[in-house]
Amino acid sequence: MGTPRTARTLKIRDVCQKRTIIKKRLLLSDVQQEDGCWYPMAMNYKDVLKDGKGIDFIVTQIEFNTEIPEYIFSKAGLKQ
Repeated sequence: MGTPRTARTLKIRDVCQKRTIIKKRLLLSDVQQEDGCWYPMAMNYKDVLKDGKGIDFIVTQIEFNTEIPEYIFSKAGLKQ
């Protein structure tokens, strides 16, 4: 794989075989390599049929291959 572009839009097709219109768009930007993995640090999720700018997701810090204690996924841990 080569170096990723600054921004990419993930769309399967504007129109599917069943003539269903794609209603959502995910724009990935600021793609960086962290711990050997390429990851978008900024994402915009938008309903293309509505007005507005969509929802921005901005990753400020990320860690890969980190040990996660078992209790984090217990019911008590998930309620916190």
